[in-house]
Amino acid sequence: MQLSRRTRQSASYVEHRRKKVIWVLIIAIVILAGGAFTLSWLSKVSFFRIDSVRIEGADPDIATSLRTAAESAISGSYFGLFSKANSLIYPRGAVVRAVKEASGRIEDVVTSLNDMHQISITVTEKTPSALVCPNFPNMDSSPDSLGDGDCFFVDKAGLIYAVAPDLSSGVYNRYYTPDISGTATSTSSPIGSYATSTEGFVRLQAFYNGAQSAGLEVESVLIKDKGEYEMYILNPDKSIAIIYFNESRPLTDELSNLLSFWNYMVTDTHGAKNPPSFDYMDVRYGTNVFYRVNGGAASSNKSK
Repeated sequence: MQLSRRTRQSASYVEHRRKKVIWVLIIAIVILAGGAFTLSWLSKVSFFRIDSVRIEGADPDIATSLRTAAESAISGSYFGLFSKANSLIYPRGAVVRAVKEASGRIEDVVTSLNDMHQISITVTEKTPSALVCPNFPNMDSSPDSLGDGDCFFVDKAGLIYAVAPDLSSGVYNRYYTPDISGTATSTSSPIGSYATSTEGFVRLQAFYNGAQSAGLEVESVLIKDKGEYEMYILNPDKSIAIIYFNESRPLTDELSNLLSFWNYMVTDTHGAKNPPSFDYMDVRYGTNVFYRVNGGAASSNKSK
């Protein structure tokens, strides 16, 4: 059976359309490939190439490592085609992350272009929130001995991030964390670990600062196992007293009970003329504060 003329024309039209679509696709691919090649070449021309990285705001001891991290972030290319060292398309987010990861001391990073050939990286170093000492406090002599040993700066999240100089003693809240030193080796450092959970650290800071704001002379806090703590304060006669507290109740409640008890026993008329010298105060059992004075028998007093 012979095909009609109309059928032959229809088949010819379909074949013509198919060839046209194929050619359009080939031309589009050639144009895209040519465009990609051109853009790739443009991304690598010297006019747009970043030749140097400038670090501002960082201490000299970490500036080199920060610069190296930033240079590493802009090395290589996107998809093997477009240079990351191009001033128009360099990976700002990757640079920020690399610089922060290069040092735990960095709080914030801002990048900007000085010109087509240099990026400027301005960093803000963390402000220490406290000191962490990976050992036990020395209770055998004067209150000053509580500051003995190597300590580290900790940020507001409880992250240990840098060695603290000796002159930091007395400037920041001080915590002792012997459990951290127990897991360290002679060649390791607690830097990069947490003194305690972030939530726990925030609560401890509030307790510590609240006690100080109320007039207690706080020396330090020992972080023990299972949410148990010891706070070392100075009695009115400058001897050391221990405050036992823990996470069995909200620390805000235990602080309130402590301050009520202290005000009644030391600050108010009851003890203002002859304030007691405490061996310890225990606020772990609700409004009943247990205490011992001058090596005597233990007593309890309901916080007012």
